[in-house]
Amino acid sequence: MSEGIEPSSAIVIFKGYSKPPKQIDDGNRDLEKEIIQDGLTLFFPFAISSLDDTISCADGKTYKILDYDDDESAESYEEITVLPDEMNILGLTTRFYADCLVFETASYYLGAHVAPPPSIDIQEKLGFLQEPIEGYISRFVF
Repeated sequence: MSEGIEPSSAIVIFKGYSKPPKQIDDGNRDLEKEIIQDGLTLFFPFAISSLDDTISCADGKTYKILDYDDDESAESYEEITVLPDEMNILGLTTRFYADCLVFETASYYLGAHVAPPPSIDIQEKLGFLQEPIEGYISRFVF
């Protein structure tokens, strides 16, 4: 989503709700090994907010944040649990369980110095971002 950033450095290791997510800056990661052999859950970013009223996504598209004051847009906001912002990235977790890859939509809270520590939370409702993320996943899974 951003030029000049090694893509795998944005992928975070998630070892469970009791431990903070871990980011690895090594560009030589074997993600398949991490998921299948090591049994790790990885968080892949999909949507980050921009400085304006748009959301940049890993599918290469930019989506406009709907006007909350508009009645029709308000329904979409009710469907989405977390909007991406400076502290929250929307994406998906991927893990290998019972010989299957399991994908779950999630948010990655980056944490702050005086706020709760970094965390990853499963998000079931992504509103207007649901279709784009499902379409993105389907490009990689047969």
